Amino acid sequence: MVHEQVAKRIVNIRLNGENMQREYHTKVSQELERYIAKQKEQSFCAAEVYSYMTGQGIAVNLATIYRNLDRLTEKNVIIKFKTASSDSYLYRAAGETCNCHAHLHMQCKECGRIIHLEEGYTDEIISHLMKTYGFKLECDDSFFGGVCDKCKGIKK
Repeated sequence: MVHEQVAKRIVNIRLNGENMQREYHTKVSQELERYIAKQKEQSFCAAEVYSYMTGQGIAVNLATIYRNLDRLTEKNVIIKFKTASSDSYLYRAAGETCNCHAHLHMQCKECGRIIHLEEGYTDEIISHLMKTYGFKLECDDSFFGGVCDKCKGIKK
């Protein structure tokens, strides 16, 4: 009965003398991965994930959402960051081909879309900030805010 009440998420496997871990993919983690895939160019917060999950009829608490987001952050599936205008953490998909640690980002204030700035431009900006102000910019947390081309078209 105790085993039924305790849901183990990680199983240790002994393989070739090494401890390896295999994760169970719970309904929550699978749905979270689907949610992130839909958010390719959007940032999101844990509360939005929670709202999505409950809207899908999945019984989950916010602590579970945070635990799963932390796990995906550790695996570099998503990137966790704060903006100057927010006290809470936001997340975004890291992407398969983008090295988000090496370039800056632009975020639309209307739709939340994230646009990755080309590394050549990023290098110029980083170099200028260091040379002019002695400021070392960290790309992970650096965003330019504005309105994207799609939202600008809507406002016309």
